[in-house]
Amino acid sequence: MKKGIVIMLCFMGIFSLFGCKIDRPGIKGDNGVGRKGKDNDSGVCSFAYHYNGSIGANSYSFRIEKEEEGFKAYYEAMEYADYEEMETPVEEALLEKLHELYSKHKVYQWDGYNKYATDVLDGWGFSLSYGFNDDQNMSAHGSNATPEGYRDYEKEMLEVIRPVMEKMREEAKRKLIEKGVSGDCQSAYLYFLQKGDSGSDSYTIHIYPFIREGNNNFNVEVKSVSGDIWPEGEYGYSWDETDESRMALDKIDELVRKYDLVNWMYYDEAAEDYNNAEWFQLNIEYQEGRITAMGTKHPEHYEEFRREVLEMMRDHLEKLQDTDDEKYVRYK
Repeated sequence: MKKGIVIMLCFMGIFSLFGCKIDRPGIKGDNGVGRKGKDNDSGVCSFAYHYNGSIGANSYSFRIEKEEEGFKAYYEAMEYADYEEMETPVEEALLEKLHELYSKHKVYQWDGYNKYATDVLDGWGFSLSYGFNDDQNMSAHGSNATPEGYRDYEKEMLEVIRPVMEKMREEAKRKLIEKGVSGDCQSAYLYFLQKGDSGSDSYTIHIYPFIREGNNNFNVEVKSVSGDIWPEGEYGYSWDETDESRMALDKIDELVRKYDLVNWMYYDEAAEDYNNAEWFQLNIEYQEGRITAMGTKHPEHYEEFRREVLEMMRDHLEKLQDTDDEKYVRYK
């Protein structure tokens, strides 16, 4: 029995030496070159990293390429689809730092790694590649599977490239803000939810006449505990008259321009005590462009916009209540 265990351990050592690592059941694919891999000191001239998030999560790609005028970074992210592909020049020092991590974490041993979990329907994946000045390259890919030491490498690698990605996002956002929005307001989603010490009121407004014309395209849900703006109670409103929806969107557009909400584009900030602050989210679509924002830390003019848009909506719905039109329904 002991002899059999010794033999098995010897085989496991040999498999590890040649990159034939034994994995848990459900993991398929190639471990790569393993300990046969060797570092490359010719210098890095290109780098690429892709993260594929689980269903509904963010996926993004980041790469650095050598061009005639120098090195340039490119970045695309599902979370920032309106930004399209972002780019910026980078110094060679950035590639040198990535090369240091390549050597430190023995990433060269991952060359050819391509493994996936057969027992996971959802999940995440990664793809990594380095290109060198001697025309050599390495690549590794995984789906719910990673080579040994990957997490430590990933943490340090992201610390290196994250500032560059943040810089590109800020520059892309600045350009979108400068461009602004144009044309008529097409739809609006507004959500205000008080939490903890901020209160218990909640307001949800959906207006989308050009998406669901004639089919409950104007919906409002209100829970008023404080009695502020709406009387205490719970309210639900449904409306499918396009002209009335158009009037409400025009009024929202007036407030967007009054408080310059274009500066809220892609705002996403959390308050220090976010469990005791009001959460808000909005998405206002125009013929060209849109304004999206969310968070528990509130941007400039938030309180004024919030009160005016809710008071406007209350007054608008009160007028509709006086009509006999069957298209209007108050259901709470």
